[in-house]
Formats: sequence, structure tokens, C-alpha cells
Amino acid sequence: MADWIKGPMDGGLPSEIADGVRRHRKTDAFIDAHPITSQLKRPLRDRWGRYSGVLVDMAYDFCLANDWKTFGSGTLEGFVGDVHGMIRRFLPLLPPSTAEVARHMITGEWILACRSWEGMGIALGRIAERLRRPVPLEKAVADLQPLETPILAGFRSVFPEVVHHLRS
Repeated sequence: MADWIKGPMDGGLPSEIADGVRRHRKTDAFIDAHPITSQLKRPLRDRWGRYSGVLVDMAYDFCLANDWKTFGSGTLEGFVGDVHGMIRRFLPLLPPSTAEVARHMITGEWILACRSWEGMGIALGRIAERLRRPVPLEKAVADLQPLETPILAGFRSVFPEVVHHLRS
């Protein structure tokens, strides 16, 4: 949800939400600047340009959802249930546009959809709907699938570093 909250954290949000947005932004910045992520973006740049970073980020979501037993605790379904409960608790405190996206996120089970390439295509299509200029991001799945092995290897290297970075 932090992707839908724009601008500085100037006190307009409850501290728990603002802290979560800051952590999310710190995570995104670390991942985007990582040399492995940069390397994974290269084969996507010619066709997808500046969206290659979004595509790798979403591919990392695919990896996490499919390798949850290695990197998460409990089940992915249990984690998603906890996230949905937290979202419901904070819905009244979110900016209206963010709250609307959050409701769709819950009903569409966006996190669980990331387990399949078909679900990834749907998720990328949702991202594309929010862009100023039309970009058929859902078609990028055809470019991501052949890169699944190097993306998974990259994710398995980057993710532990992200966790360490956030804890430091």
C-alpha cells in the first residue's frame, strides 16, 4: 500500500502507517540500487525502459510467494490473512484513494495472485491502469518467464541482504 501513498511523511498519517511507508521506501530504494537487480533489469530495458525496475520488483514478489517456506514464517495464506486484518484495521485512517486500492487488494487477493505467472500478468495490468500513458505491462510476463531462473537466483541473494539492511 505504500506505493499509493505519495509525498513526504509530514504527520498526516498515523505513526504506524508512516513508519511502514518509510520501511517500504527504504526497501524499494535498497533493492532498486542493488547490483543484482540492475543486472536483472538489463534484458528488459530495451522493450520496457524505465518500467524494467517495476518488472523485476514484481518478479521478486513472485519469487517470495513461491519460496515462502524459505523466507517467510508460517504459511503464505496465514501471512496474507494477517496483512488483510491489519489493512482493515487501518482503512479508516488511510487517504481515500489508498483505502480504495486496499479494499481491491483484499478482495482480489493480490498477494496470493503473485504465485503464478497468470496472476503476475493481472497484477501488472493493474499497475498499468494507474499509469498516465498506456503501457501494456501485462505482456511483460512473456519476457519475465524465460528469466525465472536468474531472477530466482538474484532474489535469493538480494532478499537476505534486504532483511539485514532493514534491521541495521
